[in-house]
Amino acid sequence: MGNNKKVALVLAIAFATWLTLPAMAFAQNYIQVLKFGKIDWTNLIVEAVGEACFPPVTDSEAQARSVAKKAAVAAARANLLKLIKNIPVDSRSKVGDWTEASEGKLKRLLWSDKGAEIVNIAFSDQKEVRVIVAVKLSADLGEILLPPSIRKISPIVQPSSPPMKKNKEHTGLILDCRGIGFRPCLIPRIVDEHGEEVFGPVYVSREYVVRKGMVKYVKPPDSRIRKLWLGQRPLTLKALRVLKDRPTVVMVTNADAEKIRSDPRNVRLFQKCRVVFLVD
Repeated sequence: MGNNKKVALVLAIAFATWLTLPAMAFAQNYIQVLKFGKIDWTNLIVEAVGEACFPPVTDSEAQARSVAKKAAVAAARANLLKLIKNIPVDSRSKVGDWTEASEGKLKRLLWSDKGAEIVNIAFSDQKEVRVIVAVKLSADLGEILLPPSIRKISPIVQPSSPPMKKNKEHTGLILDCRGIGFRPCLIPRIVDEHGEEVFGPVYVSREYVVRKGMVKYVKPPDSRIRKLWLGQRPLTLKALRVLKDRPTVVMVTNADAEKIRSDPRNVRLFQKCRVVFLVD
């Protein structure tokens, strides 16, 4: 079995397991339920549903099932493309705004061996079929979806200076965005009370954003934050509010902004996207 087929098989099994496990097993993931599917913002997985009825006249039951299944798959794929194109990049743009010129490439990638997988097919007694397709927004797909403002950054080498105390070094950033009306997006920003950017696309390196997303969105408490993503000494801050008409831009106090800026090692954390947003 080729590498691509192995990856596709593993992804399909993972998706199927994710869909069939009890909801409480993933209670801390931030999942946005939409008309034609849902987005798991924690894992950057988009899932779409397509439905179809058996045709009224066919030569056999098997043919009716096959025709309906084909129609449901086509509907699910069309809905998946709609969902992806409507994903907010930030408060002012969506993925579709960036990918209009490359929509053909996006479609080819979605339906290739590296793209979307059919993770569930269900036939009902009412002669209907429901198909679910899912895809992870990473690797080649992530490259297409991200705007050019996210660039690859060379590894940062800090200038020689007296060593800082080891026990004060942070391993990541946790920002509590609950209760302020924040909306997840691909490129969130953090600003201080003067509107000066503290964290945004200029701070992250493209390969890390493509691989795992600019930030992790989770619903606390979640043990994965320290065990898997940020380590045992993350800097934890509380957001003040979102900017007016820009619900993807989060404001922190000037004092908290200084906590971030005062340690140059935090720049390396941002470059590697070691940031978690706590959401409602």
